[in-house]
Amino acid sequence: GAVDALAQGESLSDSFTVRVSDNHNGYAEQTVAVTILGTNDAPADLTLSNDSVPANLAGAIVGTLSAIDRDQSDTLTYSILPGLDGSQFTISGNQLRVGSTGFDYQQASSHPVTVRATDQSGAYVDQTFTVEVLPRNQIALTTGNDTVGPQTQDTQVTGNAVTFNAGDSLTGGSETDSLVLYGSGTFDLNSLAQFTGFEEVDLVNYSNSASALYLKPGQDITVNGSGSGQEAIYLSTGAAT
Repeated sequence: GAVDALAQGESLSDSFTVRVSDNHNGYAEQTVAVTILGTNDAPADLTLSNDSVPANLAGAIVGTLSAIDRDQSDTLTYSILPGLDGSQFTISGNQLRVGSTGFDYQQASSHPVTVRATDQSGAYVDQTFTVEVLPRNQIALTTGNDTVGPQTQDTQVTGNAVTFNAGDSLTGGSETDSLVLYGSGTFDLNSLAQFTGFEEVDLVNYSNSASALYLKPGQDITVNGSGSGQEAIYLSTGAAT
């Protein structure tokens, strides 16, 4: 209730009147003031909104972390504990992400990680999550003109500023297809010989230089960005978004 919501250092004051009566209708009243001092409640019920991620996608968002803290004014911070496969993950705010190297499904189909949620007084709760790696057909662009046709399974096409060429023709199939562009450079989807049928484009830039993505008009597509480098996404009109 209201008292549980008080954090350490907070207080709640209230008062009430006490009456004492005898059997001759005499009475005395006294107002009593009460001050309730808050104590710190540790966070609890640490959860992750999603527990799977596509293979070979560095910096991908796994899910959002959340925990319950009865102290309503407390702000929680999230961290990864050493051990298990924790070194292969990162945290950004309240998001659990894949690290700078994507998961190889052939090496492991899942990765365990222990996360800690800590409040401002240092109280914490730990929880171990197992993140499933979703297999994807992977096709790497070359320095030549590549033609990728519709595939029969989820497909991930990867490229960079050297292998992303105007002569490339990329056509997605009926499954979930993504284009992953690594590093810095300018990636204009309008310049390709063909780009259609893809559900997702991912910019993964861990370099010190900027990357820019220009989208095609009329396409319903999800764009994700990750990494430490600067990334800009532009509509076909040239406006940044």
